[in-house]
Order: sequence, then C-alpha cells, then structure tokens
Amino acid sequence: MAETGQAPPIQNQTPESVQSAISSVFGTLQEYGWFILIGLVALIYIKQKFLDPKIQQFTSQREERNEYKKYDSDAAQERVEAMERARKKLQDKFNQEAAVFAEEQKKSNKPYFFTISATKGCDKEEGSILNALNGNLGW
Repeated sequence: MAETGQAPPIQNQTPESVQSAISSVFGTLQEYGWFILIGLVALIYIKQKFLDPKIQQFTSQREERNEYKKYDSDAAQERVEAMERARKKLQDKFNQEAAVFAEEQKKSNKPYFFTISATKGCDKEEGSILNALNGNLGW
C-alpha cells in the first residue's frame, strides 16, 4: 500500500485509561469475587429479613393515618363547608351575571331567549334562573 502513496488505514485503539480501568475491575473481581458475592447475598438477606417488614409497617401506619384524616369528622365538615361556600359563590356570581344580562336585554329591547312558561316542570332553582333572565327578579 505504501507503493501507491496512500497511508495505511487508521485503526481505532482502546485508550490507555479505559484499558487500565477494565483490567483493574477484572483484577479486583478475580481476587475478591467470592467475598463480593457473599456480601451481596448477605445484604439481600438482611434487607428481606429486617428492612422489608419495617418498611411495610411504616407504609401501613402512614396509610392508616391518611384514612383517619379522611374520616375525621372535623376535617370532613370543613371540606363540606368549603364546598358549599364555593358553590354559593359561583351561584351568586351566575345570578349577578344573569341579572346584568336581563337588564341589557331590557335596554336593547331584543327578544328574550327564555320565557316564563319555560319554567313549568323545572325545579325552583332553574325557574329562578330563567325568571332572572326574563327580568323577574322576585327572589
């Protein structure tokens, strides 16, 4: 190949640091392999025998505390009251928007989308919303 004037192809060589690291790992395994294996088996045994029951006990206690919190009467009452306040706030906001819409409809003299006769068969709350849309704000 040298006769044609071309250089020989470049071959990838493993770097010296990688070779030394691999040889030291293999050397360590050859010398201490059985000790490492026995140590790993001992660690797995200790984990299964002692740590797993403790972890299981801890998680079950935590779940019991969480279940107690769910059924705690004071906390449950607070959640119910918070939901009622949020619903009332949204209902008040909707009623206010319905009143504003009814006023705008009165001012623009556009036909209403709902009529009072549409409240027949509705429950009281739906009827009051429809009445508010029609301008009958007699709550």
